[in-house]
Amino acid sequence: MARMNRIEYENSFHHVIDRGYLKKTLFYEKNDFEYFLGLLWSVCESHSLIIHSYCLMPNHFHLLLQNPLKNISKAMHLLLLRYAIYFNHRYQQKGKVFERQFLSPIVDTENYLVGVSKYIHRNPLEIVEKNLFEWPWSSCKYFINPRLIKPKYLETSLILSKFSKSPKSFLDFVLESTDWNPEQTFYSNTILGTNDFIRKIAIKHLDSRINTDIKDSFKIKKVFQDKFNELKQHILNFDTDLRTQEALAVYAFKTKTNLTYKEISKMLFAETLSNSSLISKIKTLKKRSQVEPELAEMIHEIDNF
Repeated sequence: MARMNRIEYENSFHHVIDRGYLKKTLFYEKNDFEYFLGLLWSVCESHSLIIHSYCLMPNHFHLLLQNPLKNISKAMHLLLLRYAIYFNHRYQQKGKVFERQFLSPIVDTENYLVGVSKYIHRNPLEIVEKNLFEWPWSSCKYFINPRLIKPKYLETSLILSKFSKSPKSFLDFVLESTDWNPEQTFYSNTILGTNDFIRKIAIKHLDSRINTDIKDSFKIKKVFQDKFNELKQHILNFDTDLRTQEALAVYAFKTKTNLTYKEISKMLFAETLSNSSLISKIKTLKKRSQVEPELAEMIHEIDNF
């Protein structure tokens, strides 16, 4: 399996995300949430991480972390391993607890820091409506109520400084409706920032083989040409019918490369299928995966390729 690009350097900021395996529940009850937070505090202490926002939801979590010692990958692997051991022991089960690879994209702090914090804190909105401070497994309450004793490794002043350190203005900002989703903005699951920021970080920390001639904007090749055959072969190994394999291939090349639909049609179907036909294949595939666990597992493998 190809490993995800990870970038970290001294004092880099990261939006860390992980979910339960196949989107299953991670935290069933209060003890689970508390145990995970306890592990998080311990890992922050041992790896000198600083938390700028966090939110735990029943089947996933978000962290906005500062990485002074360039060791966030080791810290997160340790955190997830310890929680997985606890979870499997507590619920008498074996196997995977988390998605195969957590996300930890670098954050452009000049342009996206407060936006990421807002996105993280809005996660429980459908559960608690406008009373975000009532969700106990989020840092939101510490931003809104300065009299609360913060966890030792939580830092609120940097984000609040953008609001003249006013809790009321911060809350108004978080509650203001938005459709922006950083998870749909990550470049190659690796960088969240402006085009200039992406270019700077990618050239310095990723690969010099970059493509700057797509719609006049900078893009990173998520999987280079030498990985295409490996990806196709992986799909051919799936035990399923030809039509499903074709749909899986369309999904894989669209999500794991920067190929356009026209290029995918040329590569897989000799340009006989239109963009709308390929989009329809992906939509049908996702709909089927909701009722076909084996197909959902195949998609999951592609997502983590």
